[in-house]
Parts: sequence; structure tokens; C-alpha cells
Amino acid sequence: MAEVDPAILDDKAERVNITLPRRVLARLDAKVRTAGETRSGYIAKLAIEARL
Repeated sequence: MAEVDPAILDDKAERVNITLPRRVLARLDAKVRTAGETRSGYIAKLAIEARL
């Protein structure tokens, strides 16, 4: 038997509000356009890849 944290299985989206310097946001948006993704999707992918 293994214990699993139910939070890691929860895929329900939650709205968050973050503050970034304009220069960082501009770089993020450029990467997002190149990758053909959304800001949210790109940030989520980076967080998952960082194993957060």
C-alpha cells in the first residue's frame, strides 16, 4: 500500500495573480509566442519541469 497526496492528482485550474517586471513579462511573452503556447501553460510547464 502506498500513500498518495491527493493534491498532486488535482488538475482543477485555479486563477492566480502575479507581479512581474515589464522586461520579464516581455521576455516571457516572446518565448510563449515562439512556443505557440499560452502564458499560463508555459509557466505551468516550467514549474513542472523544475519539479515544483
